[in-house]
Amino acid sequence: MGLFRDLGVAASLAVSPGMVAAAEPVDFDLNVVIMTPKFQGESGQKGADGRQRRDAAVRERFQSHVERLNEEFRSEAGEPLVRFHLKAVTLWREIKDSPCEAVALARRSENFAPALKACDDARVRRPRAVNVYVYSPWISEEDKKITSHGRVGSFGPYTMIHWRNHHDFETFWHEIGHAFGLPHVCSSPRPEGTHWNIMATPDTCKTAKTITHGFHFDEKQTAKVKEHIARYQQMFTTQ
Repeated sequence: MGLFRDLGVAASLAVSPGMVAAAEPVDFDLNVVIMTPKFQGESGQKGADGRQRRDAAVRERFQSHVERLNEEFRSEAGEPLVRFHLKAVTLWREIKDSPCEAVALARRSENFAPALKACDDARVRRPRAVNVYVYSPWISEEDKKITSHGRVGSFGPYTMIHWRNHHDFETFWHEIGHAFGLPHVCSSPRPEGTHWNIMATPDTCKTAKTITHGFHFDEKQTAKVKEHIARYQQMFTTQ
């Protein structure tokens, strides 16, 4: 989980001058599924016209996230690692009657991964894509925690974004980082003029042996992402 905004840092996303020219990134599809009815009513727009505007706004939000992700999912040396393509944004009403048990279990957490692995409904899980799920916890107290996750699944990468945090790009990026094998890192104390690493969380500094500076992926993180890129490429050829 990651909550870059909770660190209270206003980081610039601009690419620094003098970054090295990089090889072409690897292409991955990205699939977004809204797994909660709460998300659909947040705009307050009613009627058929309101629903159309709301649906369009949801899709535009994630298209914007993907476009920014394609700019920022790179090494500190400037090498772009993945080029994401938004394949679909599937709304709650379009999947609520899916036979996949994962749709109901997304609001809990236990047994979600095996249910997702067993799901063969392409609206819910695209087998050759990074799947992003917007969810709300079943228990109201847990819903207040606004916790998101990124997972390296045995069947492919996926993330679970809390519905209250779907608009936050840094959380989106952070959880995609987890889905490509990256753990939390410590970025404190932070030298003047530098930014928190996107995978940083304050709690990690209590146990971390190393400190990672720089907003984008350092050499070690880049190697880990490339390792998972190769893993997923091989996995997707057999699905």
